[in-house]
Amino acid sequence: MKIFLVQDGEPEGPFTEEEIRAQLKSGELDAGTFATVEGMAEWKPVAEVLPLAEPPPSLATTTAEPLEPVVEPEADELNDDPDVRRYEPEHEERLRTYGWLAVGGLYLLAFFWPTPLASGWGVVNLKFGAATEFLPGTIIPLMLWPAIAGLAVGAAGFLLKGRWRGVAGLFLCVIPLVLMLVLGGDGFVKVMDAMQQMSGAGSAGEAAKKGASGLIGGFFGIGAAFLLAWVVLAGILSTIYFAMLCIPHGVRHLRPNNSKAAYFGIVAGVILILIQLVGLIMTLLSLFGGILVGLMMIAGMGLQIASVIVAFANTPSRLPKPAAKRALWGMGLAGGGLAFMLLALLVGGILDGGVQATLSMYLFKLGLWYTAAALVFPLAMLDLWLGNAADTPQNN
Repeated sequence: MKIFLVQDGEPEGPFTEEEIRAQLKSGELDAGTFATVEGMAEWKPVAEVLPLAEPPPSLATTTAEPLEPVVEPEADELNDDPDVRRYEPEHEERLRTYGWLAVGGLYLLAFFWPTPLASGWGVVNLKFGAATEFLPGTIIPLMLWPAIAGLAVGAAGFLLKGRWRGVAGLFLCVIPLVLMLVLGGDGFVKVMDAMQQMSGAGSAGEAAKKGASGLIGGFFGIGAAFLLAWVVLAGILSTIYFAMLCIPHGVRHLRPNNSKAAYFGIVAGVILILIQLVGLIMTLLSLFGGILVGLMMIAGMGLQIASVIVAFANTPSRLPKPAAKRALWGMGLAGGGLAFMLLALLVGGILDGGVQATLSMYLFKLGLWYTAAALVFPLAMLDLWLGNAADTPQNN
């Protein structure tokens, strides 16, 4: 392509494209110089005739360099990301730690909750003398366990993170079973020792004197172990119930796109609805024991049924923000239902007075213990499921 220029009022050329570009680059030629090419009927600035690869110095401006745009993930990418987070890692870790501290505090409340005793009000867990009068000394660790567990759960929540904390939680769930077996074994050993003393004694009076005390203590130990076995069985069932109720909501709140948690919530919800319908019928029967208590129990069960319905509605296809909010509502409904049922145990006996009031205080204390013990497993499973909050980068 032949290019002609106007310089000092006179046309000059022709020039090749490479020559013009070289002159523009060196500054010998101004981009505003008029030029034309063969076949063009008019003269135009050379910058229009020949598009510039780089602006010449004469046209350079002092504009600031544009900032690099912040690249944000597309909405579709977030909706499909299975690891999308509800909170920043530090915030999420704090929330999970608060959960462990709250359960530890609930354990301590169960331990120190006062109940009526023969000598007045006091903490029955600290009455070692009355307990060891009829039971083996191995009952003492079980009596102290709520306090020990409360401190251990709080320490695990504060000092450990992620799956290590989950493993510690599972270990804390197993210890009561071990203590129960130790208590039952101690009682059985005492019974066998007492029977040997009785068979080896010289007279019936001497046998009775040597063996009666051991037999009583041994049988009390075995009986206490069997009673505690039923208590532990009820605790295991409560733990499974709260695990199915709380874990799906907890995972979906922190990882809204986690489809496994969504399907787990739906499958567990079918089982929970059946259990809750039976529980609702039983709570309706509690109306005969008192209107207020019955209404509180019905309200508590109704809130837990609503929590399961929320899990059904929180389908895997739901967008992250609504899914996280619904999961939070589900946890709130489950916790509110539990609070209503615990308060019903306390209020009913207080209103009735007498023996009922005493019994209700012990039932409420046991309910606090059950609740704390049943919530350790869901917290541990949540940590095992999610791992450390900062293991993967935070997304939007």
